[in-house]
Amino acid sequence: TGLGKTLTFFAPLLFNNNGIKIIITALNVLGEKNEQELKELGINAINITAATNMQQTFKDIAQGKYRVIITSPEVIMNDSKFQFEWGNDFRPDYADLGRLRWILPSHVHFHVVSATMPDSTLADVKKKLQMKDSETVIIRRSNDRPNVHITVEEMKFSAASAKDVERILRTHVWSVSPPPSFMVFANARRETERGVESAWENLPDDMRKKIIWFHAGMSDKFWRESIERIRKGEVYGGWFTDCGGMGLDIPFIQIIIQFRYVKSLCVLMQRFGRAGRGIGTEACAIYLVEPKYFDCNKTQGAPTGQKRPAKGGQK
Repeated sequence: TGLGKTLTFFAPLLFNNNGIKIIITALNVLGEKNEQELKELGINAINITAATNMQQTFKDIAQGKYRVIITSPEVIMNDSKFQFEWGNDFRPDYADLGRLRWILPSHVHFHVVSATMPDSTLADVKKKLQMKDSETVIIRRSNDRPNVHITVEEMKFSAASAKDVERILRTHVWSVSPPPSFMVFANARRETERGVESAWENLPDDMRKKIIWFHAGMSDKFWRESIERIRKGEVYGGWFTDCGGMGLDIPFIQIIIQFRYVKSLCVLMQRFGRAGRGIGTEACAIYLVEPKYFDCNKTQGAPTGQKRPAKGGQK
């Protein structure tokens, strides 16, 4: 993550001065982000939302005023993880993406990008989109981030308390020693809220605004205001879900914590990839996991009389 994959969607504009691109993005806030970035590059763009969905907007589009038109999903995808990680629940229509192959002309090619695409996922992508090997170009780049130092830590407290996160972030000394910028990823919305509420219990009133939660249930206005506060250093960090963290291209995040076990290695790497995006920055990614998932604890909890496998694979 953070390599600039989204730019590849806009690259064709450099080779066609009269070209127009239609981008279907996952969230309105991402559309706003892309619109702003394109305008900074001198490219006219419009993000169609409830606020801009008006007759004049479509007249301007018909007259060729915009080179990039950004709108809501339900038709296509920006990142293949929506289709294969979240297709059945986040945006159901992504799971039916293969139907586009029957609608579009045969010479139209799909452009699929992701920071994490193991062979099994790639095979599924090619099958559903009917991508022929003879007509498909695969570009692989390492997603190794040597500046992000990964560590796995066993939880010492109940996962319901979030005390392990507070222990790592040392919330009890924030009033005299502010923490490095951080993001804590949780697997559910309510976990993000509980994590922040737990931290608030040990913070004075004037410090509570320094930590916030982010998930898909937040309003676009809250998202924009909070991003600006983070960039200005008014917020130390927060608890996030995947949807809440999308589009947060903040270069100076120093600590990423994954709270609790997550089944998908791809999801884990996507979350860790939010750290250390700035040039020359170093960051730490901490995988905070419940004790039951550690092999040593599984062995200790084996039923009485069950023997451990002998070394060398002997039974």
